[in-house]
Amino acid sequence: DGSSTFSLPTAKWEECL
Repeated sequence: DGSSTFSLPTAKWEECL
């Protein structure tokens, strides 16, 4: 939850990218 390009609550998985 830091450099997430998605401002959604589901950005938890996005941070893995």
